[in-house]
Amino acid sequence: MNTKLFTIMFIVALGATFSYCGKEATDSVSADEAASEMKGYGEKICAKMTECFQQQLQAMPAEQREMASRMFPSGDVCVSKFTESMASAQEDAAADAEDARLPTRAELDAAKKCMDEMIATSCTDMMSGNMPASCKGLEQ
Repeated sequence: MNTKLFTIMFIVALGATFSYCGKEATDSVSADEAASEMKGYGEKICAKMTECFQQQLQAMPAEQREMASRMFPSGDVCVSKFTESMASAQEDAAADAEDARLPTRAELDAAKKCMDEMIATSCTDMMSGNMPASCKGLEQ
């Protein structure tokens, strides 16, 4: 599988979580509450990426399949990379004091809806760039 799907899913997931930095927050969710609600998404996103990767593997010649399988971060490696990316994005947001703030309940719910719909989207749609409508405003 090319890295397009992996990159798209990480960017949208990170964007979904941190897209609202710098805007006024009226009903902020605590950092612990946000982290708790987002906790299971690493495993879900990685499972979706693995599903799509397996579909892509079927179309590859045997030699390419073996090489691609070694390069794809599956299982715990994928979840670790996802967790590290989320932590890095949080650190980057916190480093810029003007933009650092907690998400509102509505923002957190929008991010979760985007990820839930992304997980439910077919691999074919994702590979063709057809992301769920709920993610469109979060990609920025």
